[in-house]
Amino acid sequence: MPEKTCAKCGVVYKEPLEKWFHKNCTNKDKLACQCKKCVAIYKARRYKKDVKYKANIYAANKRYKQTKKGKERQRVWNRKRTTETYGLTPIDYNRMWVKQKGCCAICGRHQDEFKRKLAIDHNHETGQVRGLLCTRCNTLVEGVADKNFMQSALEYLNNAE
Repeated sequence: MPEKTCAKCGVVYKEPLEKWFHKNCTNKDKLACQCKKCVAIYKARRYKKDVKYKANIYAANKRYKQTKKGKERQRVWNRKRTTETYGLTPIDYNRMWVKQKGCCAICGRHQDEFKRKLAIDHNHETGQVRGLLCTRCNTLVEGVADKNFMQSALEYLNNAE
């Protein structure tokens, strides 16, 4: 009658061994070295450690992002992404920002009133940059850009009155 000893707890288990051990293709008997109970205990402890570890990493990242160096690093990454996506250099963005006096091109509210910086509005078909918009106006323009949608929305609003 085959039996197997758990490498962790030392308990000897008898058939059916698949009931007590997980499968492991690398071992000769195709079963894990540790019993399922020991594996469960290990995973529970590891999970608790990982949750604390992840929370500590998250807090450290948050603190770093609030430092001057972290903010500058984020700005550099955003500039690189902007250049690659829209072909717009930081200098071009700043020119547009100054031309619009730091305000949204549609609603006219200043960037200081928002949590986020002004978004780059562009034509999704041609890729041409149109201007800088606040998040709200940029979202609305996406729907308005579709002429059929705009017509339907106007009809809806006229019929609702």
